Order: sequence, then C-alpha cells, then structure tokens
Amino acid sequence: KQVLQEYDPHNMKSYSLDEACLDIGPYLALFLQHKDWTHEQIRDNLVKDPNSNSKSASVRVLQSYSSLVCLEAADKVVRQLRRRVEEATGGLTCSAGV
Repeated sequence: KQVLQEYDPHNMKSYSLDEACLDIGPYLALFLQHKDWTHEQIRDNLVKDPNSNSKSASVRVLQSYSSLVCLEAADKVVRQLRRRVEEATGGLTCSAGV
C-alpha cells in the first residue's frame, strides 16, 4: 500500500488486501514534464503540492503530448511501480492495468 501511495498520495483507494485503484495521471504529467526528476522528487512534489494532483491540470499536460509518448511513459511508470512493489514485499509480484 505504501508503494502505491507514492504514485497517488491523495486519491488511492484500497479495496482489499490485494486490490487497489489509483490515478497515475498527475504522476505521469510530472514524469513527462521533468524528465530529469527522480521518483522521489516526483513523489515529494505530489505530496507537498496538492495542485500538482489536479486532475484537470494533469489532463491538460498529458493532452500536450502524443498518445504514443503518453503510453510509453505510462509503461515505464507502471514497470517501475511493479518493481518497487516486488522489492518492498520481498518478491511478491503485482499486475497493473492502464
């Protein structure tokens, strides 16, 4: 749960022990806008600045990129999320739908 909250610190919903829903749109917008930022910098910005979590702001940012660029970025972010879950849990894997 802690790893998932790093990608959606304010809106993540946990439905059960092994099921959650999160919106990575704001994370993805920052990932694309600040290619030199680390995961920790993006996470900290999302936590500190509630405006960076604005759905409308992230949609505007994402719409400024091509669909292919957004899909490739989403793939990188989801692979990173899955790797972090596996590391944090000592080897448990997770699936993720985009």
